[in-house]
Amino acid sequence: MLVIRQSVLRAPVGTPRTRSDQVRHLKEVSGLPHVTIRVIPDAVGLTGALYFPFSLFTPAGDRPKTVYVETLTDGLLVDEESRISHYEAVFEELLEVSEVIDSFDG
Repeated sequence: MLVIRQSVLRAPVGTPRTRSDQVRHLKEVSGLPHVTIRVIPDAVGLTGALYFPFSLFTPAGDRPKTVYVETLTDGLLVDEESRISHYEAVFEELLEVSEVIDSFDG
């Protein structure tokens, strides 16, 4: 699942070719049965995931959850359950304020 801010989809990043390639890729993966793209509308304002992107990994079975946080200079793996719960709460907030995109038009 990808949760992304609406403003990010419109931000001019890189060359026009780069942006076009990124939008094309999102269109392709949005059609896959195991992929869900959710967009946080601009009207929502700030969320708990404002500063650094993170990925929450929840493997099958009894394997422990892990969070990967991107920072300005590197990445951080979080595996302490008490800290992971904070990221889970932020992710739940993002799910509540975002909308599912059935077909991605960029």
